[in-house]
Amino acid sequence: MNVHVKPPSPVTVTDPAEVSKLAALINGLPAFPAGAYSCPPDGGAALVLTFSGGKGGRSLAVATVSLEGCEGVGLVTGGKQQPGLGAPDGGRQVAAQAMKVAGLSWDLLDPA
Repeated sequence: MNVHVKPPSPVTVTDPAEVSKLAALINGLPAFPAGAYSCPPDGGAALVLTFSGGKGGRSLAVATVSLEGCEGVGLVTGGKQQPGLGAPDGGRQVAAQAMKVAGLSWDLLDPA
């Protein structure tokens, strides 16, 4: 089943407390476990969190929270891909936590 959802418009979070909580959420994730997985199809749906040094500033880190497939979290810091994060099938939970911190109520994917 292929679910097509129009992505919401980007949102900028500037409140230092919210930014700190979002960073802590990503930094607190465990390493994605090594091994082979049989994952559901991945259509590329993701929540992307870009951390920058201020309005118009360069990107310091980008966390891509996968909402399909194995639902891991990819992290790029300083332009370098870091090892995967999160638990298999944990992407939607991480996205839900991030949206709660940011006060967003997006319906990213139909969980059917």
